[in-house]
Amino acid sequence: MHRNRTTPLTASAAVVLVVSLTGCASSSVQLWANSSVVDPKDYTRSNPQNVHVGETTQFRVVVEPDVASYVMIDFAGESYLLEKGGAGLYAFNRQFTETWRDRSVQIEARAFRQHGQPDYALINGKVARSSKPTDPSDEFLGTSTMTVECYQSTVIMHVGLASEPDWTQGVLEIFGPGGKITKIGLASRGRRGFIVAGKSASTGTYVVFYEPAASEIFRTGRTRAVFGIPDARGQINQWETWFDTP
Repeated sequence: MHRNRTTPLTASAAVVLVVSLTGCASSSVQLWANSSVVDPKDYTRSNPQNVHVGETTQFRVVVEPDVASYVMIDFAGESYLLEKGGAGLYAFNRQFTETWRDRSVQIEARAFRQHGQPDYALINGKVARSSKPTDPSDEFLGTSTMTVECYQSTVIMHVGLASEPDWTQGVLEIFGPGGKITKIGLASRGRRGFIVAGKSASTGTYVVFYEPAASEIFRTGRTRAVFGIPDARGQINQWETWFDTP
């Protein structure tokens, strides 16, 4: 998959929507995220974005030129007001917990320039619209949308052994970013780990299954896994697989 690794501060040509402003000026509103890149310091406007269960994704809204008074985010039916973090830059973070698994969420960023009192304000923790009839409406500058798809990666390995081993002696290794190796044992009460399906009558193999955490894998591309276990003679047998982390 091709990735646009340009950062939002250097990609002024990537315009989502251009609208006319007072005085014949123009403004663009751009929504960026860092979930579909290897380095979390990079951002992309790839759509949709893929985010792993448990991952915290950082979103950035860039308004050029810097004329917006505030930016509002609509996230899965909830609205949030963003504070400015720099010239024309607004930011928010979101962790995608297990409840978002296999779901898509639509995100929309809307930028406004204030006239009089702001049209939107935070009241009792919720974004509410002002209803003063005498107050001039804020100027709408533009919008940008993005779809985020939340997924859970899986490790599935077919292990062929003449007789069933002691699975508690098995170790699954996940080779993550920065040379990090995570070692996983057999799942037990109160502890995450791999599980094993019974021996298949058709293939004669056992199936080792594991769902990695977001911190254990590469953010995009492929991640390597190796499973090792001693047989009845004490000899270590190993199997390797590569699984996708889009």
